[in-house]
Amino acid sequence: MRLREIMKRNVISIPSDFPVIEAARLMAERNIGCLMVVQEGQAKGILTDRDIVVNVIANGADPAATKVEDVMQSHLVSAAPDMDLVEATRLMASHHVRRLPVMEDGHLLGIVTLTDLARVVQEEVDNLCSLRATPVFH
Repeated sequence: MRLREIMKRNVISIPSDFPVIEAARLMAERNIGCLMVVQEGQAKGILTDRDIVVNVIANGADPAATKVEDVMQSHLVSAAPDMDLVEATRLMASHHVRRLPVMEDGHLLGIVTLTDLARVVQEEVDNLCSLRATPVFH
């Protein structure tokens, strides 16, 4: 299975000069844990709920006065849409990331999360279990 088959395509993005407090509100409204940071059509970084907690709240910074670019992760670990799930899982594990932007020619196509991967694995396990329970007639 390839990432293009499971990625979420409706990725919410924000500009790098967006206030962190507005980013947090957007995450809360959409019930999501990250936002892609995009400038002029190019992915520049990712902001996670953990970035906000660790880099803003825990440091006592003002989320209304802090810009996303000051706390986002600018080093993006990304994948191509035709990457298979095993390779994507290894990439995420080796870089200790929970979200993997899916990119092509510098453009954001979608995102795959650990939750997405867990869902696919669970579906596959369920399918295997149902095959085991099916009687075989000769």
